[in-house]
Amino acid sequence: MKIGILTFHFGNNYGGILQCYALQQVLTNLGYEVEVIDYRPQLTRSLRSVAGRLCSVHSIKDLYYLLRENLTLNKNMDMELKQKKVEILAVFDRFRETYLRLSPYLNAETIGEYSNTHYDAIVVGSDQVWTSLYDGEAVYFLGWKPEFKGRRISYAACSAHSSVVGQRARVLKHLLERFDIITVRDNTTAHLVTSLIEETPSIVPDPSLLYAFEEFQTAHIVPEHPYILTYILGDEIKGGHATALEKIRQTVGDLPIYAISIPGNNSDIHPLADKVYQALSPVEWVAMFRHATFVYTDSFHAIMFSLKFSVPFVAYYRNIVRSSRLQDLKNRGIDSIYGSVEEMKIDISPKYSDISIIKEFSLKELF
Repeated sequence: MKIGILTFHFGNNYGGILQCYALQQVLTNLGYEVEVIDYRPQLTRSLRSVAGRLCSVHSIKDLYYLLRENLTLNKNMDMELKQKKVEILAVFDRFRETYLRLSPYLNAETIGEYSNTHYDAIVVGSDQVWTSLYDGEAVYFLGWKPEFKGRRISYAACSAHSSVVGQRARVLKHLLERFDIITVRDNTTAHLVTSLIEETPSIVPDPSLLYAFEEFQTAHIVPEHPYILTYILGDEIKGGHATALEKIRQTVGDLPIYAISIPGNNSDIHPLADKVYQALSPVEWVAMFRHATFVYTDSFHAIMFSLKFSVPFVAYYRNIVRSSRLQDLKNRGIDSIYGSVEEMKIDISPKYSDISIIKEFSLKELF
């Protein structure tokens, strides 16, 4: 059986690209022939997706990255920050080229014909694939022409919305009813599905929890001593990062604080860190979490990898977009997630094995 994975593999986002790789590897290890469908919504499609496969000469790649950054970045941006953003683009593209088995680039017009001639099944997910309809296209609900003839499966699909109304609801209802199996990542998305087709989907683990990442054991940048790792994507915690980190150190010890940052983000945490890592590869990102002593974050996938590697952590929600995901985890038994510093309790020996969200799940059941 040949399977196509339709997900958010194209962003410069550690969680998004790693969950895609994990799902690819798990399905491959089950004996299936797997390909990541290289579809990118119009608004995020980059020149790289068209030209990147036509050239492999490093000087041309470097020229491309420079041109792309100068087209998309603020002209007044600090040159050092521009260079870091160029670097992170190259890092993620190298990971995709090395670790993902990608289809040819496909758009909304070509994905239908290609899918019918190449796949027996398509798995939609994981990640926020059902949060919106890009350009009015319901691609992530397999709403293209000609219609896909194989098995339609969602695995840990996720949406930020628990309901939709009007014409969009009617379109999504029709498309969801055509899925053979629907599984989702959280209760919010389960409510969305139930509101549309009166079916209660199974809630399954994020793909990152199903794969060991044994090939990403370490990296040369990983410190050999204990450290507190921070990975912050959104707004500062209510009560302040400084107070939160001081509270963590009172329990964990006076360990150095290392911050992972995507260039342009998280400036409020930088002054508090002993070192800031920018433009890490996904391999290095995994290794930093694997060997951390303690983690402080507001990221869903940082929580997943902390759970995976049994690293104690505290997480917080402040950003509206992320809060539903993290509150859902808290409601499902992960207690180390808070809305403010005042609420925070530091536990350096949590029993993650008791949490239902990380129980084993057999993807083979879906086929």
